[in-house]
Amino acid sequence: MTEPTADLQFEHATYEQAQPGVACGMCGAPVGGEYWQWVGRAVCVRCRDRVFQLEADARSPQSFARAALMGAGTALGCGVAYAVLCAFRPHQLAIVTIGIGYVVATVVRKATSNVSGRRYQVLAVVLTYMASAMGYAPALWPFIKESPDQISLYGQLLAAPVVNAPDAPLVVLIIGFGMYEAWRRAQGIPMTVTGPYRVGAGAPAAR
Repeated sequence: MTEPTADLQFEHATYEQAQPGVACGMCGAPVGGEYWQWVGRAVCVRCRDRVFQLEADARSPQSFARAALMGAGTALGCGVAYAVLCAFRPHQLAIVTIGIGYVVATVVRKATSNVSGRRYQVLAVVLTYMASAMGYAPALWPFIKESPDQISLYGQLLAAPVVNAPDAPLVVLIIGFGMYEAWRRAQGIPMTVTGPYRVGAGAPAAR
């Protein structure tokens, strides 16, 4: 059996009643006498179990740790690049934070085979904010480098978008869009499976 993948395109999925001889929308094998529906596709019992396994894996602590590690590395890389960019510009190019949100959320989502979920959305938003805050690093760097209380200054760096909101509301608004993009992108694929249904019948199969 070909392994089903969570990377299939579901944007234009249509919910259709399975007819005799129909193939599984995941692996291509005949569904047999009954089928289930997932994101608009008729799936066989083996692929239904695969969907359940993908969801269980996404809920595991190992999956979250992997997403956090990969996402943090990506956010750090994006944040450093953003800080360097801001160091050579008189004003922050805040529009970059929307791209940061997209990239971070994509990495977090990939770490769960595109299943994702609410806590992964929160993770992506937090990491996007932290990476976006690094745009203020060039202005604070002289103080961070010389101050003995660097922990406090790092805290100021993380708080900078909020503290500077009255003076740069547009920058904060754009950062907010970046965080929203991270939330939206990390949403993942719906994991709701319905059924079983009898082939050629619209009612759920009796159990």
